[in-house]
Amino acid sequence: EDFMELPQAFFHYVVWMSGGRESLYDLQGVEGEEGEFLIVDPCMVRTPKKALTSIVDGQLGGAPACGPSQESFDTLHPRCGQLCRGFDPQRRGAKVRKMCGLNFPAACGMP
Repeated sequence: EDFMELPQAFFHYVVWMSGGRESLYDLQGVEGEEGEFLIVDPCMVRTPKKALTSIVDGQLGGAPACGPSQESFDTLHPRCGQLCRGFDPQRRGAKVRKMCGLNFPAACGMP
């Protein structure tokens, strides 16, 4: 498929603005004649809130938490365009192992 900068930037912006706690999947829609996009039925994925049982399960090696991840971000957002650089100038592309332009692990809340 063709790289469409506006939906890709929207996907990146949601992750960036939520601090890595939310992500959009299944962006579908149409591009209008004047370059606008109509996106229908996106799926929002959020990192679940930590409950005592999930904290204990995590310490005991239980099931991993589901939600947005660095791997899914890199896969779904293969490169940044000019729009991404407007709000997240530090991120250069999916090959860089930092999230949202920050230089430390788990930046923006990504596991």
